[in-house]
Amino acid sequence: ELTGVVIPNSVERIGNSAFFGCKNLTSVELPKELKVIGEYAFYGCKGLTSIVIPDSVTEIGQGAFMCCDSLKTITLPASITKMGISQFFYCYALETIYVPKGMVDFYRKLLVDDTESFLGTLVPQILPLP
Repeated sequence: ELTGVVIPNSVERIGNSAFFGCKNLTSVELPKELKVIGEYAFYGCKGLTSIVIPDSVTEIGQGAFMCCDSLKTITLPASITKMGISQFFYCYALETIYVPKGMVDFYRKLLVDDTESFLGTLVPQILPLP
């Protein structure tokens, strides 16, 4: 079973459901040129504990991280212009989302008010990057 993946820098898009149900996946290194994370791309990756979205990403699809039971932290860039609904549904362990300084209010509105991102999950802290 797949436990870790380093996606090559030439990849600009992670397709819909690309890692769907890879329950033993514990680490993912995303490429610096990545632009889009497709719908349900990491759905059910129960071993994933943290992920850093590169500054190049502009779009995260619906349910991209849904049911990632062990996901505790995620780092989001300033570059996001489109985000689907339900990205973090049933991410029971999610504690903190790190965002660029000055973007806490933007992401709080986007994630909590506009996209209904946290069904089945307590709303995590949304904090500026240290």
